[in-house]
Amino acid sequence: MVLYSPDDGTNFYYVLNSESPPRPQIFRGSIDPFTPVRQIFSTPFEAKRVRIKPQTWNNAIALRVEIIGCSEESPTTTPSFEYLTTQLPKVAHCDDEMGLRNGSMVDQQISVSSEASQAVGKTHIRLNSESSWQPLSDSTTEWVQLDFLEPRDITGIVSKGGKKGWVTTYAVKYSHNGKDWNPVVDEHSQNEKTFLGNFDHNSPQVNNLAMPINARYLRVLPIKWHKTIQLRLEIHGCFKPYPVLALPSTTTESSLPCNNCPGVEVKSLEMEACRCLVDQWFDGLKCVNRTQCPCMVGHITYEVGSVFEKEDCSECICKLGGVSHCTPKHCAPCKEGLRSTVTSTCRCTCQPCPENTILCPTSNICINSTLWCNGVQDCPDDEVNCVTTSIPTTTTEKPSVCPIVQCQPGYKKVIEEPAKKQTGKNVFLSPLLNAPGSTKKKAAYAGIKSAFKTKHPAFARPEARQEVVEELICPQISCEIDKPPSNLKKVKDQCPPAICQPNFIAVYRDNTDPKSKSCPKYSCYPKPPPDAVCYVTGRTFNTFDNTEFKYDICNHVIGRDLDQDEWDVALKKNCSRTCSRDLAIRHDQHEIILRADFSIKYDGYEYTIEQIKNIGAQNKGFSITHLGSILLFTSNRYGFWIVWTSEGNVKFGVVHKLANKVDGLCGYFNNNPEDDKRKPDGSQARTTADFGNSWALDKEQPVWCESRACPIHIQNKAWEICNKVKEQPLGQCGKVMDIEAFVSRCLDTTCACMERSEGNHTASEQCRCQAMQTFAIDCLSTDSSIDLSDWRMQQDC
Repeated sequence: MVLYSPDDGTNFYYVLNSESPPRPQIFRGSIDPFTPVRQIFSTPFEAKRVRIKPQTWNNAIALRVEIIGCSEESPTTTPSFEYLTTQLPKVAHCDDEMGLRNGSMVDQQISVSSEASQAVGKTHIRLNSESSWQPLSDSTTEWVQLDFLEPRDITGIVSKGGKKGWVTTYAVKYSHNGKDWNPVVDEHSQNEKTFLGNFDHNSPQVNNLAMPINARYLRVLPIKWHKTIQLRLEIHGCFKPYPVLALPSTTTESSLPCNNCPGVEVKSLEMEACRCLVDQWFDGLKCVNRTQCPCMVGHITYEVGSVFEKEDCSECICKLGGVSHCTPKHCAPCKEGLRSTVTSTCRCTCQPCPENTILCPTSNICINSTLWCNGVQDCPDDEVNCVTTSIPTTTTEKPSVCPIVQCQPGYKKVIEEPAKKQTGKNVFLSPLLNAPGSTKKKAAYAGIKSAFKTKHPAFARPEARQEVVEELICPQISCEIDKPPSNLKKVKDQCPPAICQPNFIAVYRDNTDPKSKSCPKYSCYPKPPPDAVCYVTGRTFNTFDNTEFKYDICNHVIGRDLDQDEWDVALKKNCSRTCSRDLAIRHDQHEIILRADFSIKYDGYEYTIEQIKNIGAQNKGFSITHLGSILLFTSNRYGFWIVWTSEGNVKFGVVHKLANKVDGLCGYFNNNPEDDKRKPDGSQARTTADFGNSWALDKEQPVWCESRACPIHIQNKAWEICNKVKEQPLGQCGKVMDIEAFVSRCLDTTCACMERSEGNHTASEQCRCQAMQTFAIDCLSTDSSIDLSDWRMQQDC
């Protein structure tokens, strides 16, 4: 396993695999003292320290390591509009199972070099078999061969071991005719590739090919193994149904099968008697041990160790157990451009490839010229140093189009003409959230009347694009029931429920006269796209585009209005008494500060939690609501919302219409995680530290913003608390959640909470139960069917 620490080693995090939920990734190590093994992480990470945790080893732990990463970037110039790019044929990299597991590939398509017994025969090579394939001998001459009946594109191999052993490394060869075999080669050295196999009997090992190969036959050849060769397989690629094979006629077998050497034809004796004892095998003349069985070629017998030549001129040796191992006749290399061939008299000659074919020197075969450099490897020399034409391409943005709304029968389409953008209107919100955009009214309590500076220090902003693209304003389209409106009076339980067609929501009209006794009117609008959400938990935050970073946020902007600069949201560390976080929101000309104790500062005036409703009455552009243990801030005017907790954690959501109009520590919201490290000026940061520092409110941060490690005794308590979620009943959430990721976030917040409450048992217990409650809420939000009804009793909360 590999762990990394983005700081000075205070916290370490596992490199996770791609399962759902993710688990710590187990990496294959060395296969011998000399051969280096290269492991490339599927997702890069930033770290100051990397920790390698051995899981299994041979004799003793011994390790030599080199870390692969990114060097300092050199400045490059990016072309403005048109650039050259090398275009290779686009190939669909399929990842279908090729039929071993589900039985689409029948037993007649599977061949093996030998079988130790029927209990470990070729039928058990399937990945889901309770047994496994085991050859008669443990040697590098054993193999498994699969016949796809027609050429297929192959992209990967999944392997498992058996109960008594497993294959640790293997090679792969492929062929179009079953005679001429091509090795799968390493994409860097072009030498025959050695694939890493298994490290235990049941964990699947996935090996994806660097480039798809096209073949009818595929062979897997064990190179090294643990104890004995036992193997189960599944092949991945582009699956197509196989031609139907004529099944061999079945014959009635003896109830007591006799041991006969491979290839020996015998006549049945009376009473179905066997010629040899149970531990002996019949070689056609006498009873021998299994290892002494001869090789049979037609009616000719070759003793173990004999070397002979078959009709196709291949050179064979008879191995123990009567198993032949044959290799094609070896011929001296030919001149460049010629292929060595064997005549019917087993003489070597050199000949050119037929017309419209190209020679593959590595495997000495000719392939169709139309298959050369087509994006799929047909031999080791194919797809190497392919000459391609550089075609100038122009990058253009995908044009925006208005969504198409179709109303079902019984509903009529109502189109509202789009209005010009107005500052006072709620132009970003969907009809579901949209409140009336009215002109400002003077409230009874108007705040500070003098000039009140709410704007944070000016950040550099991205340069405006040269071309001006007019914003697409789509009309609001609703579907209304195509029948006369009801004149029903407002009597309890008499107004009919709102009915909309599937995937539409009912939105009641805001201009309904409250004094009217008629039932309220509503329209049915298409469901808006889901909001993008940024999570800030301790020092871990996930951007709108779901990229995770770890950074000590102190006085930083987490989101801002990139389009009009009319709002921004910042997290500030407040150490006036005890250290805690404040959430500062600039909303038009107003400043709202939410504190950890849920007190609020609005335009310089202090409010208690009981006075929150007075703030909302003054301004229709936003609202603040106290819901249990959270505060909910909703911006009706600009289209964002924030959930604020007493621990200083933030859930920051923006409507989909704000795409390309929001940036900050929560990332540049454009549904592309690749550019989330965007600085205020629009450039990309190289590291997380550069990214975080670029969004600091002040160049000189206060002393309390310096990163400080959680004391080890508090860290140990927090570790114990956070790992309680692995116990029942909370442990069952591991089926739908990444528990390790939660523990990582929990350590940050619980450490801070325990540090603030040190010496106060009641406050410490609140920290413990708050961690459990956060996990339970996340779990039930993911899957509400999980029964966590007694978690509070179990955890004494």
